[in-house]
This record gives sequence, structure tokens and C-alpha cells, in this order.
Amino acid sequence: MTPEEWQRIRPILESALELEGESRKQFLSEACADEPLRREVESLLAQQHRAENFLESPAIEAAPKELARKAGLAAEEAGGEPARREHSLIGRRISHYWIVDRLASGGMGEVYRAIRVDEQYEKQVAIKVVRPGWETEFILRRFQTERQVLASLEHPNIARLLDAGTTKDGLPYFVMELIEGKAIDEYCDAQRMPVAGRLALFRAVCSAVHYAHQRLVVHRDIKPSNILVTADGVPKLLDFGIAKILHPESSLEAGVPTVTVFRLMTPEYASPEQLRGEAITTATDVYSLGVVLYQVLTGRLPYRLGSRSPHEIVRAVCETEPERPSTAIGRAEEASASGGVSPSPTVEAVSAARHTQPEKLRRLLSGDLDQIVLKAIRKEPQHRYASAEQFSEDIARYEQGRPIIARSRTWRYRSAKFVRRNKGVVVAAMLAVLALAAGMVTTIQARRRAEKRFNDVRKLANSLMFEVYDSIKDTPGTTAARELIIQRAQEYLDGLAQESRSDPSLLRELAAAYGRLADVLGSPQQSNVSNTPKAMEDYRQAVALSERASSLQPSNRDIRRELGQHYADWSAALMLRAGNKAESGRTAREAIRILEPLAAASPQDSITQAALAGAYMSMGSFLRRGGDNDFPGALEYFGKALAIFERLGAAEPANESFQTQISAAHRSIGAVLAMQKNWPAALEQYRMALPTDEAHLALHPDALSARQDLSVSYSNTGFILVRQGELDAGLEYYLKALKIRGALAAADPNDTAAQMALSNTYNYIGGIYAQEGKLAPGIEYYKKGLALREALLRKDPANDNFRFAVATSQESIGRRFAEFAVRAQKVSTEKLSYCRESVTWLERAWPVFLKRRAEGRQEGAEVQDFEVMQRDLQTCRQTIARLSGPAPGAIH
Repeated sequence: MTPEEWQRIRPILESALELEGESRKQFLSEACADEPLRREVESLLAQQHRAENFLESPAIEAAPKELARKAGLAAEEAGGEPARREHSLIGRRISHYWIVDRLASGGMGEVYRAIRVDEQYEKQVAIKVVRPGWETEFILRRFQTERQVLASLEHPNIARLLDAGTTKDGLPYFVMELIEGKAIDEYCDAQRMPVAGRLALFRAVCSAVHYAHQRLVVHRDIKPSNILVTADGVPKLLDFGIAKILHPESSLEAGVPTVTVFRLMTPEYASPEQLRGEAITTATDVYSLGVVLYQVLTGRLPYRLGSRSPHEIVRAVCETEPERPSTAIGRAEEASASGGVSPSPTVEAVSAARHTQPEKLRRLLSGDLDQIVLKAIRKEPQHRYASAEQFSEDIARYEQGRPIIARSRTWRYRSAKFVRRNKGVVVAAMLAVLALAAGMVTTIQARRRAEKRFNDVRKLANSLMFEVYDSIKDTPGTTAARELIIQRAQEYLDGLAQESRSDPSLLRELAAAYGRLADVLGSPQQSNVSNTPKAMEDYRQAVALSERASSLQPSNRDIRRELGQHYADWSAALMLRAGNKAESGRTAREAIRILEPLAAASPQDSITQAALAGAYMSMGSFLRRGGDNDFPGALEYFGKALAIFERLGAAEPANESFQTQISAAHRSIGAVLAMQKNWPAALEQYRMALPTDEAHLALHPDALSARQDLSVSYSNTGFILVRQGELDAGLEYYLKALKIRGALAAADPNDTAAQMALSNTYNYIGGIYAQEGKLAPGIEYYKKGLALREALLRKDPANDNFRFAVATSQESIGRRFAEFAVRAQKVSTEKLSYCRESVTWLERAWPVFLKRRAEGRQEGAEVQDFEVMQRDLQTCRQTIARLSGPAPGAIH
């Protein structure tokens, strides 16, 4: 299967895996353009099912003899090694290369140094050839896999593939970049490289591994001897001989017994799941990287081994907890290759090779470096770093003195890190704290210590949550800081709640902390870091805590109002972030059920009235997006919210919050009218919002919310103008929005709302250029938007809206190419090129749209987009077949 075929199959397979029974069958019948494609997908689904239900046992303990015999690498019971023809290729010529000497001989191949001799240019290379006499089916498959892997990798820290072919004797070979260097641990020791230099070198290796993982390649044999460092200090990752490809090309490995791979890998660096014959993922390489880093830092392996027998290694790796690197450097002896026990390098020698002293090396390794290495080599794959990139980034955090993710982020730990990075500021702050502490001596004497601690911590938490947080919440670039502030407040209040489980006021404060943290993690109405699952969990916790507080004081109106507000906030996030329509509707109705009686009983209570208007906005959002496109219902609730905000604004004209809420209600009404294609009425609503938004920004030019609101008004005004055929006027407004959104996204890379808003603007501008017949700039803008959306989805893969946004970008690009294919009536080559591009992009988006339809989640214009996409796919496929034969990517 080619990479192009895999690009076609992958989105269908991923969507099908989330469906079952008749829904899956119906989906496949519509998603697969031809029967061969469907058979291929069904075959992969069957393999997935077998993998999930396979009762595995350690491969090295139970390998059938027949499988071992067929693999060509027999277990001892199968009668020893296959016959081998002992002869050398030195002095012979292979293609354009003259073999000079043999560099290495491994489990299935021999590597030679060679010189190019065709007089085109001079170059030394490495040539890997299947070992004579070892041309078994298994060896040839593995060799083919390695060649395919290398062909797909182009990274400065990975040895490159240059050429490939077959010798006159029928032996497959490939030509690689010749890497002359030392194993990474030997290089570091020879250079007497300090720990900091070793970490920098190791991070380059992580970059190469992460690059391979992004291309669905798992190395499976990462060890120091497969990481050579050149004389220039550049590490190169070598030997993908037992690499695994995490997509259908891995069918090359079908039928290969796990025992064979075990015999080829290096067990000291293999993960527990490798040794047990379990599923191989990118976490496998993360483990091996962790062992390499352990050895590079300490000169030791993580486990004390009595011998190097396979059984002893498996027992240690799978059952024994590794020593901390900071203590392992003092280990006196370890198993030798012959099975006995030999002295290890002394701690003095290890320290000298790292250009330091033993005690200093222990201090350097203890703490963060211990935790980083131990997290990478956790026995459970799900508890390791999620990727080689995350592993590298945690090392970078250590180097920069920032808190690492491998450690529990306690207040004491984070504070210590802050102090080290900001010594001057902390000294000044400590002087102020000491002065404050001196003034509190009499208070300490007057109160009991326990009561003082409780109240002081509570006061600190509330100060963080309301005073400090509110002082920065409208400042661009503070998303991560806001998250940290609320997390600290939540931790304090959680601790207090253990001491006072029945204190309603404390429960209210804790609910507020969870609600605000949920907002920072995933509120659709403000800047956030896009952690949708955690946001949903924290919204739910805020509601539960408010429910408990209300049950303790059922007559307390403030607690009931806060409960209603938590329900309303949760509803909006469920609809706009998690795509959960049913739960969004339920929570919106619950918010209204709680707040309407409270508001009716206190018409002069502006806080409660505003809370009810907010609940009406959440219900309107649900009806607009999730309630079967109930546009009249959405207009009704947005209208109710607008009436309340206008009444409050008239009573308190100086209250900026009410004025901005009026503007927000106009924008929401305008959005519904636009969905009904009532363009003049929709435009009128946005023109009513614009003056308020522009005035608000003029008063607060640095305010985050003011810039966000105005960018929405500009963008949506541009959208309506374009739909009315006023392309130039629409583009003008979009460019205004782009200027604001580009600055917001650049100011805070953690703000996913800003990133998504910027991607939307790129898409809209791309659409205008395409309508004007300017395909190249249009596609350029579409791809900018797509890149942002793909990055957001990688960061928050549980976010259904991000997944759909990626698909809509792909669909937009595909439709633009289809439109230009229709225009290219007279030029067959151009028409064919446009059709091929269209099919490529539409097939990527098609499974997501089809799955949403199967789940009954299509809404609004999406239904029409689906029909147009279906028509474009059919038309372009027919055009391709007519002009050039079978469609590209078809599986035969």
C-alpha cells in the first residue's frame, strides 16, 4: 500500500472504529468509493478486532517451532541457524559503488563501506546487504520494511537513504549516508561532556524519534550503539531494521512471530510490553529513550542484573523498579556480557567523565532529573511521556528552571522553581512578607494556630481567585498564568474542604474555583488552553459543589443563583466544546428552571437578572446549534436575553458589562438570522453591535475581551457582506478582524480560542479569493487555517469541534479545486489536475461528515455542504476516469 492509498484509507478507518454494528456497515457502504477499498478497510478492522481480543503470553516463553522455522531464525528447539554461505563482498562492485570494507554484521544484514565509482562524483557511503544464505521470507520482509521506513524519513538526525536495488546474486541492498562516529554514551564520555551538554545532545535524538513517530514509524531498537555522534557533534539515529510502521504498510510484517523480533532487539533497552509480546506503540520508543538517557547520565543501566540471561533481563525489566539515577551512580558492580559479575566504573570515574565531582553529580541528578528519567521508563506505557517531544520538552523545562510535568506540581515545588528563576524579585517580596509577618505577631498570639491557618489560607485562595485573577483576566497573553492562579486557589480550597465538609460558604468558594478553572481550560466564551475533558470534569464538579451547598442552605438565594450560573456555563461548554447536544440542552433547561423563579421574585436584583439572561443565551446557543436547528426558538431566547440586558443597561448606563452584553445579544441574534439567510436583518444586528464594540475598545485598547468582541463583529459583518455579493466590502472587514486576531494569537499561543478565531478568518479570506477566481492565494489562506486547526486537534484530540473544523477546512479546499475544475472546460490537463486535488482533499474530510450524518448530528448548512461534497466527489472521480483511467489512490 502506498502512502497516498493510506491517506485515503486512514480517515475512513478512524471513523469506522468509533461505530459498531449496522451503523458501521452503513457508514462503510457510503464512505468507500469502490469494493477493493471497502475490503481493505474491513481487513484492517478485522486485524484491530483480533489485536484487541488476543490473549497474549510472553513471546520469548512460547514460540511455536513451526513459526520459528518459517521465520528462518529458529529457536534452539528448531535446530539452530540456517546454513550460511561464508563469503565477503569486499572488492566487488554493487551498482555504482565499490565495496571497500565491512563495517558491521547484524542479525539479518551486513553493512559495508563503499565508494561511488561512476565518475559522476566521489562519495563514501554505507551499503546494507542481506547476509548471504539468509534470504528467508522473514528477512526479506524486514529488509523491505527497513528500506521503506528510511525512504520516508528525511531528518538531520536520521541517517538518510540514498539508493536501493538488488545485487547480481539476487541479494537486496540499500545505500545509506555513511555515519562515522561513536555511540552516544562513548562520545559523551570521550568528550568529558557535562550533564547539560548530554541533555542537549539527547534532545536532538528525541527530535529525530518524534519525527519518525509523526510518520507512524516506531524504531523498536533504540540503544546507544544505534545513536552515533559525528566528529562535529551531530547525533544520528541508525538501524531501523526492526522498526514497526503503524499503518497498513506494516502488513509487510504479517505472519512474523514475535519471538523473531525479540531475538533481533536488544532486551536491556526493550520495554516491558516488548518483552511480553504486547502491542507496540510510540511509548515503546519513549521507554528505550529513557534507558539511553539513564545510561548517558549515569554510566549504568536502570536495573541490577545478576546475569545477562534473557530470563534475568525480562524479570528485571518487567518486575523490578529501577533505581534513581542519582543513587545508581554509586553502584559497585553489575552483570557482565558473559553472565558473571564485573566491576562497574567507579563513581569517581563516572563523575570525571561528566566533568564534575561525585557529590555534585548526585545533587545534579537528584530531584527533577531523577523524576524525568523514571517517568520515561515507567512500566505502564500510559504513565510515560505521551511522546518523545513531550519528553524533550520536560528536559527543556528543567534546563530553564521551570516546573516539570514529571513531578507533582505542589505549591512548595512550584514556589522553589519560581524563586530560583526570580531571585531578585523574591528577595524584595520576602522583605515585604517579613514586614507583614512582624505586624501579625499580636494576631497570632490572640488566635489559635489552627483557626488562623484555616482563615489565612482561605483568604489567600480567595485573593488569588478574585483579586489577582480578575486583575489579569483581560490581559492578552495571560491564559497560562490564569490557569496556574486558579489551580493554586483550587488546591488550597480542596485542602480546607477536607477539614470542613459542611461549610456552605467554603463549598461556594470551591465551586467558584472549579468553575473558573473550567473556564480557563475550555470555556467557549473566553481565552482558554483547550483541555476539553478536564474542563467538562471541572464544570461538573462546580455544579456538584453548588448543589451540596444549596442542600445545606436551601433558602440561600445567592447559592441558588450561583448554581444556575454554573449550569449555564456548563451548558455552553458542552455544546460548543464537547459537541454534547443532549447534555447541553438538559443543563441549559436546569439553569433556567433555577433562575427564573429567583429573577421573578427579585426584579430589581440586577445580578440575578443578568444571570437569567446568561442562561437564556446558553439556551439560545443550544437551540441554534443542537436543538434540531430551532432558529425561532433560538431567536426567542436571545430576544429574552437582549430585553433583560437592555433594561439593565438603561437602569445603569455607566455599567460597561451590561452594554457589552447588549452587543453580544445583537451578535447572537445576527448569527441566527444569517443561518436563516436573512442577510439584511442579520447585517442590521451587527451594525447595532459595532458602535458599542468599537467604543469599548477605544476606552480599553489593551483589553482582551474588547478586542475579541470587536473581531467577532468585524468577521461576521464581513461574512454577511460576502453572502450579499459585496466581496470587496466583506474582505475589508475580514482584514480588520485578521489584524486583531493575528495579534491575539501571537500574544498568547496557549489561547486556543484565539488560534481558532484566527484560523476561521484565514478560511473566510481564502473563500473570497477563490470566488474572485484567484485560486493560488485562496488555497494559501485555506492551508494557513487548516494548519492552525490541525495543531489544535493534536493538542486536544477529544475536542469534537476541532475535529470537525479540520474536516471543514479540507472540504473547503476540495470544493475550491472542484469549482476550478468546472471552469477549466477546454484544458484537459488542468482540469485533470484540479479534479485530482479535489478528490484528495474531499476524501480526507468525507469520513468525518459521513460519521456526523450517521450519528444524526448534521445541522444547518452542513447538510447542504454534505450534498455538494458528495456531488463534487462523484463528478471529479468520473472526470479522472474519463481523462486518465482509474482514479488515483484506488486499491487494486
